[in-house]
Amino acid sequence: MELEFRGSAERLASETNICDLMGDDDLLTIGRQVQDGYISDKNSRSEWERSNAEVLKLALQVKDAKSFPWQGCSNVKFPLLTIAAMNWHAKAYPATISGDSVVRMKTVGTDSDGVKSRKAERVGKHMSYQLLETTDWEEQTDKLLFVLPILGCAFKKTIRDNNRRINCSDLVLPQDLIVDYFATSTEHAQRVTHLFTMSPNDVHENVMAGIYRKSDAKPTADDGGPLGAARDLVQKTTAPSETLVFNLAEQSCWLDLDNDGYKEPYCVVFDRVSGFVYRILARYYTSSIKRVEVGPNSGKIQRIEAENYFTKFSFVPSPDGGFYDLGFGILLGPLNESVNSALNQIFDGGTMATLGGGFLGRGVKMKAGEASFKPFEWKTVDSTGTSLRDNIVPLTVREPSMILLELIKFLVGYGERVAGASEIEMGQLPDNAKAGAVDTVNENGQKIFNATYKRVWRSLKNEFKKMYKLNQLHTTDDGYMDNNQYVEITAEDYSGDVNSICPVADPNVTSDADNQTRALMVASRAQAVPGYNPYLVETTLLDAYSISNVDALYPDPQGPNAIPPQEPPPDPMLLKVENDARLGEMKLENEARALDLKEMVAESQAQADAMMMMIDGQESEAKVQKLQAEAILILKEADSTEVDQAISLLNAQIGAEKANSDKMFKAAKLIMDGRKNDQRRVGVVDAVRSNS
Repeated sequence: MELEFRGSAERLASETNICDLMGDDDLLTIGRQVQDGYISDKNSRSEWERSNAEVLKLALQVKDAKSFPWQGCSNVKFPLLTIAAMNWHAKAYPATISGDSVVRMKTVGTDSDGVKSRKAERVGKHMSYQLLETTDWEEQTDKLLFVLPILGCAFKKTIRDNNRRINCSDLVLPQDLIVDYFATSTEHAQRVTHLFTMSPNDVHENVMAGIYRKSDAKPTADDGGPLGAARDLVQKTTAPSETLVFNLAEQSCWLDLDNDGYKEPYCVVFDRVSGFVYRILARYYTSSIKRVEVGPNSGKIQRIEAENYFTKFSFVPSPDGGFYDLGFGILLGPLNESVNSALNQIFDGGTMATLGGGFLGRGVKMKAGEASFKPFEWKTVDSTGTSLRDNIVPLTVREPSMILLELIKFLVGYGERVAGASEIEMGQLPDNAKAGAVDTVNENGQKIFNATYKRVWRSLKNEFKKMYKLNQLHTTDDGYMDNNQYVEITAEDYSGDVNSICPVADPNVTSDADNQTRALMVASRAQAVPGYNPYLVETTLLDAYSISNVDALYPDPQGPNAIPPQEPPPDPMLLKVENDARLGEMKLENEARALDLKEMVAESQAQADAMMMMIDGQESEAKVQKLQAEAILILKEADSTEVDQAISLLNAQIGAEKANSDKMFKAAKLIMDGRKNDQRRVGVVDAVRSNS
């Protein structure tokens, strides 16, 4: 993609709408590219769209018109899929949201002064307050937990709403998030396209605020595709002709706007039909840009950490490795259709057996056409009784087959196995059920639910991490009001590690009975084994039984208004002994330091003396060499008598210098070998110097 525009990544990161800096030709090129990518990704999941449209119709009990075996025949939809989804939702919703706390922050490392734990408590309460009180997060999560088991996946979009100045995490249904079917995740997908509609008024407001670029496009009717058609069929509604909207898309993609060969992450809002680009926004921060520091590529962009707005909630991973996961709609759909067919056959067979029918001979003299009876109705005919009896032949109809009934039970039973919705799971006790067997069956049934709910728990953790990052960027030191009480929160509270954020929900506990059993076990152990925290044990037990106002019923003895326990005064005699011992230790340490210092000084002096001896020895050797050179010169120039005298004198001097050199080197060796004995070292130095 060739563009005329050039802009640095750091500059573009702070722009509200990069479209304002670009020309129309560049925007037209970008619009074609993002539109082509959207269409390509949508085509890759076309089969999934058709199958999920059928799933939606099945879940919402849509009754298609039937004409076989006759017009107006039985058209019952057995709610197997609906029951499975409601059962899963009934367990997942209270396990996710229980009370007024949904987020917690773990403490890592030692916390002897309790600073980390108090900070974690403030962050957990603040994020829970944000989600439950300032946004419709709970309602959105409620919908997600019902849609998820039916369609197989759903998404949350976590962004900052600058108009309302709050962090939002909204539900995005899978039909509204277009991703290449064979992508591995939203983080690694080349494109993620979020489909949405916007009214003309909302578009106008964004244009006036400088968020969108002005367009001459006209609003059109909402095109929901196969899933939209199924929705309209279920609800028997049609959008009125005067309700026109802009069909927009927001695509998270990669574009090279600085022309350095490396594509940067951006978010492009465009019209699905025309490809007109309304907005381009950087999907990264300046701090996310990593440049090469050394080498020939120094200063060039090495990588950019892209912001991912979407969190995927998965039910059952698709066996073919596709991006969109499986739900009960795919897993139970064929079973549900088979149950529907068998059930309708039983109803139709019963209708035929009850109402009857047959053949009328020519001997029956009555009006032509079909003959049917109402209760208490008698019809007049011109035939005699014998003739009438001989000309009426009833159609032989069998009673509804009991095999079909057994088949329905068989299919429903296996459907419950897939859904993990047995009679015990639904709150119904089977006949002749034993207590131990019931517990075992219930535990095994919950394992199916636990496996799917743990995936939800992981997704919740990722969603809360995104919320935590937004709080790191936008939280101030103002605090907030909760139940008419000011609660302190500061920007420094969000300076911790994002990986310490997790849901309050326990992925391994999925029922009130499990919570209560574990809390009672801990309470009994606290009575038998010392060392437990009584306050935490008691509050855990109260929370397990869903007791409200726990803080008021059982206030924390170590709370902010608690009086710290007074320690007894120390024993004076014990203090004197401790002080004497401390003084003795300090005295020994000082003496040891003095000895070490004295030894260091003595060693330094010894090394200096040895060095001087070595220098004196080297000077003597130099004198010897000089005298030897003079002797050689005398031998060449003087006569024999003078030579003998001169040579004798030089030999005496050479011998003296050699003796002095040997003494110096020996003295240096003695000093280094005996530097620990100061008296010996001083004597050796003085004797050598006096002889020299």
